[in-house]
Amino acid sequence: MTIGRRFDGKSLLKRGGLAIAAATCAYFAYALARADWAALAGLNVTVVVLALAVAASAYAAVSLLLVWAWKALLAGLGAPGAGQGRVYAATQAFKYLPGNVGHIVLRHTAAKGLGASHAALGAAAALELALVAVAAACVGALAGPVLFAAAFERVPAWTLLACAAGAVLAAGLFIGALGHTHLQPHLTRLLAPLATVQAATLMRAGAVYVLFFILCGVIQFALAITLLGATWAQAPFIIGVAALAWLAGFLTPGAPAGLGVREAVLLVALGPALGPTAALALAALYRLTTVAGDLLLAALAAVTSRSTPTIAHQASLETQAP
Repeated sequence: MTIGRRFDGKSLLKRGGLAIAAATCAYFAYALARADWAALAGLNVTVVVLALAVAASAYAAVSLLLVWAWKALLAGLGAPGAGQGRVYAATQAFKYLPGNVGHIVLRHTAAKGLGASHAALGAAAALELALVAVAAACVGALAGPVLFAAAFERVPAWTLLACAAGAVLAAGLFIGALGHTHLQPHLTRLLAPLATVQAATLMRAGAVYVLFFILCGVIQFALAITLLGATWAQAPFIIGVAALAWLAGFLTPGAPAGLGVREAVLLVALGPALGPTAALALAALYRLTTVAGDLLLAALAAVTSRSTPTIAHQASLETQAP
């Protein structure tokens, strides 16, 4: 006789993440409804649209770094690389589905059809998740001192320089540690399927992920300084907060592309520096940028896949050749 159902920690964790995402979305929607939009009445709609178009295009281009890193990890695991970049680019837009795993599942399925093994795909996915989380934390260190201040102007310039130096050091140690010979045995014990990945591959992928988060932060800062009155002195802080907001959404199970969570972090962290309304506008603009950029990347993958024969099609042509 069964007295009760077995405890399902994974399901509970996912439901908790969805609850957090729902709560932060509600908070963001409430902030949108209560915002003093008159403070931004001077914004030119045409300029905003053009800025979004440029930012989305830049985000799509920067996302190609993720494509490159994914292909590098697969190559390091001995998986075939033909077509894998297009698969990665095409499936990124599916991270906006509930559960935040749609893109991973579809990518795995499509990549398996191109000849990659389940083991290689699983190991590459595990590596990617670990490396992007640490890379985001390293770049997020740029925002460190400001988060402890009530207002951006109260933070001495030397603390900003120290934080920037700390972020560079953290990123350097992270990338260097990936290639440290004494660390490799520990990594391979924890992640046995990754034993075939060379240290140089991990270092290159780690560096690319750090660069990705820096450039994403630059895109967000460009929107802030172009449209919302941010200053150049605020660049390290805004870039760091962008990475921390991504990390918060990433660590929230079930939140589609960190929806709601990232916006809440941006609103709370950037409010004292930019003002509540400007921080709210920046969070909304950056979300539009990433969604449009992911769709643009998927469209690019679709166009290139039509112009490039698939492996199966090439094989059929070879068998039909006299």
